[in-house]
Amino acid sequence: MFYRGEFEKRRGLASIVLIFATFLFVPAISLTVEDIQRTNEPELLQTGTDALATVIKEYFQEIEEPDICSAIVISDGSFSSVSIGELLQKVKHPRGVTVIELPQLSTSFNATSNFTSNFVVPQALKEARKVRKSSWCHTVVALTESLPFLEWLAEVIQQGRLINGGSRMVVLTTIRSVDLLRLLQGHWTFSMMRTVFINRPLESLGGRGSERWGVYYNLPYSKRGGHVAHLASWEPNTGLKKYTSLPVFAEKFDNFHGAVVNISGLPFTPYWHEEVVVGPDGKKIIERDGSDYLLGQAVADSLNFKTHILDSIDWTQVTDFVAIRKAFFCPNFHYILPTRRKIYAFGVPYEFPSMTFIYLRPTLKPQWQSLYYPLSDLVWISILITVLVIPWPIYLADQEVRRGSVNSFLTVVLGVLLGQSFQGRLSTNLPYRFILGLWLLFALVMSTSYRGNLTAFLTLAKYPPRPENMAELMETSVRLVMPDYGQHWKALFLSTDNPVVQEAGRRMDIVPSAENGFKKSTTGKFSFLGTKRYLELTIASNFTKSDGSNFFYVGRDSLSPTMGGWPIPHDAPYQHVLDRKVLNVMKGGLYDKWSRDRVEISSRKARLEAFRRRQTAKVELMDEEVDSSGRPVALTLTHVQGPLFILLLGWVTAFLLLLGEVFVSKYFR
Repeated sequence: MFYRGEFEKRRGLASIVLIFATFLFVPAISLTVEDIQRTNEPELLQTGTDALATVIKEYFQEIEEPDICSAIVISDGSFSSVSIGELLQKVKHPRGVTVIELPQLSTSFNATSNFTSNFVVPQALKEARKVRKSSWCHTVVALTESLPFLEWLAEVIQQGRLINGGSRMVVLTTIRSVDLLRLLQGHWTFSMMRTVFINRPLESLGGRGSERWGVYYNLPYSKRGGHVAHLASWEPNTGLKKYTSLPVFAEKFDNFHGAVVNISGLPFTPYWHEEVVVGPDGKKIIERDGSDYLLGQAVADSLNFKTHILDSIDWTQVTDFVAIRKAFFCPNFHYILPTRRKIYAFGVPYEFPSMTFIYLRPTLKPQWQSLYYPLSDLVWISILITVLVIPWPIYLADQEVRRGSVNSFLTVVLGVLLGQSFQGRLSTNLPYRFILGLWLLFALVMSTSYRGNLTAFLTLAKYPPRPENMAELMETSVRLVMPDYGQHWKALFLSTDNPVVQEAGRRMDIVPSAENGFKKSTTGKFSFLGTKRYLELTIASNFTKSDGSNFFYVGRDSLSPTMGGWPIPHDAPYQHVLDRKVLNVMKGGLYDKWSRDRVEISSRKARLEAFRRRQTAKVELMDEEVDSSGRPVALTLTHVQGPLFILLLGWVTAFLLLLGEVFVSKYFR
């Protein structure tokens, strides 16, 4: 089955013909594209197809399942249709072969043109990437004699993501040896990916050994350091002759042999903690620990490389270093978000951090209702009904009471409830004494209960409600703040269908740093978002008062349903090695132990610092019943505001009554 499509040229690139054979290999193929007139002795490349076929057969012998492999052949047009047909007969891949011809591209470049700064990935290569994604095993074969074409191809394959860590690439060309070394060591596609060059040096043409094709492979990390290995040579008479015991596509990243590798990252307690200490020689040094940092060092030790941490000013630069492949990876875990996956890839997920928010802890405000809280609404209503009903049985039970004054009667009824003693002689009437005894018992029980609860409510005052999840937080007018990496969260929130989360995205502001976000949160108008463990330790270390209380509290509900992993470049050829080492550490339980140790150390330091502040300031703790000396905690104006309000109200009422009496006695008598 064949698929033929013609794509429009882009930015001056010539039209491209894509001939695609999938799942079924056909031994012969007829092309409708006109044969391209070749220059520089076209028969040279034609003789290299046998060397190419031999190398691919050698590769098939090294892998376990060659029957699942496909191939993508890219030519600059220097091959004729007949040569491509012969190549397809020799380079058989069970899952099919895709052929891409870019006939006129090689004439568009020269050695001095800056084509890598402004190029477009051809549509044909984008279609080829779909073929790559549909196959578990695939090989990319590049056929060209043009050095500028190879340089352009290295960039366009990298940008178009045509090959990944599991891909293999074979380049068949005839270029100078010095150019070959520069290509293999200067371009990511050729130096880091599994790319083999089959080259017949231009300087050997016409001389002795002009039919000898060399097989070259770059080893960036070895005992000899980074170098280009001459794996084998091929000649028509002798076939393939190996010079090393290495396989054709040797593993490049199982041992770095003590090389220095660039990584990027920033402190993020408790995952990455930095502390400046003074060494024995008096110089300041930076000590680092934390679960993520130690995980990165464990992987480095296992793969035998040293790390060099690139200087970064913010989290955007940290991930930019990874995206442009200046840093091998970032050992700070990052949430796996859709917008981030477009910029860089992620290693194996290993952490499930809880994303939540902090908010200013509500303070205890003075409330006159403190006298009302000890009893419930129903109890207060029952007492009011009892006070209104009980006078009548007392009034009807004895004639002496009926002959007395109203003042003395109210003194008996209300005085008992308020704990006052009786005045004068009480009646000896039995019904009167029985009803009065019941009223005394009721007043004793209720007043004792009220006084007991009043003490508890005055010392343990009622705090106002506080938001514990995003829905409750969005009911307030607070705005959310995050550092520069919050732009990915804002985009995620705005793209959801949940109205609460969408509102959170609209209210989110990006601040220069986490310190700035915490500072804004102290005003009560902003709320900082972050991982729960990071927020708790930061609050304990930097936002604990001298009395032991905190400025903030951490929300109860989690906002993140996703896991976190290391940012790594797209299609990194060493991802499988890093993933294997990370999983080994996780299986051993070391990561969890490092997390617990870092939390314990940070918490211990925070408690010690808070204790020192309390000792220095000699402040009595508000959240305990007694202080360190054993004395009861003194009540403040916040606790006793209710009685003072009642006293003030009584004074005002008495003063108004006095004015009323003076006014009546002066003008109405």
